[in-house]
Amino acid sequence: MRYFKKTLGYILLLFFMALTTSCSGLHRHTVNSILPKESFVKVEAMIDIKKCEENLCMEVNQLASHSSGFVVKRSVFGAYVITAGHSCEENDLINDAEANGYKASLNLKIIDIDLKRYDAVVKKIDKKNDICIVFVNKLKRPAIRLNGDQPKYGEKVYNLAAPVGIFDKHMIPVLEGRYSGRSKFEVEISVYTVPAIGGASGSPIINKKGRLVGMIHSVHRRFPFVSFSPTSEILNDFIEDNTN
Repeated sequence: MRYFKKTLGYILLLFFMALTTSCSGLHRHTVNSILPKESFVKVEAMIDIKKCEENLCMEVNQLASHSSGFVVKRSVFGAYVITAGHSCEENDLINDAEANGYKASLNLKIIDIDLKRYDAVVKKIDKKNDICIVFVNKLKRPAIRLNGDQPKYGEKVYNLAAPVGIFDKHMIPVLEGRYSGRSKFEVEISVYTVPAIGGASGSPIINKKGRLVGMIHSVHRRFPFVSFSPTSEILNDFIEDNTN
């Protein structure tokens, strides 16, 4: 009888251990499950330069630059996308063209993970914190999960980006790094050891729960393995203020 009770005890113990392991597995986040692939977009800034004489204009050049972005809110008509502020601004090329008698205009295009292209309309630019929000008509991609807590020092984070324009159908480079604290230049910024280069501007930084904690807007010129982002509070407040 004593042997039976002992055996039964072992069986029950093994049963509850298996149950606990199974249940905890249901809540475990895998990297693949948290990456917001469907929310990511590539941002293409097209500068059209035209020469106009006597109300007749002829296109003489077209320049393009690329950056990254991500959907933060869906609406009935389309979606709101966040990217870096400098991706939405008229730059020196436009100013130089107009100073030399040409007409120049900036047109933003959004490219989703299926390589479908959409026109974007700039809604707001925060030059101080280098954030831009645009509205994209007919874009039906899901929004990234927002309101991630500020990471702890040394915490691992993930980044989806299109560095130097690298991006293709259902292919987005995945990078990672560590939160390294805050610094203050003209404004307070968050610092991450996420590699970055041109094209990564506007790319989302997410935590291990798949929530947004930052957005790369710049990188150290002499050490491109350290990148900079608005703080999570600034970024979340900007999104909330401009999508309601």
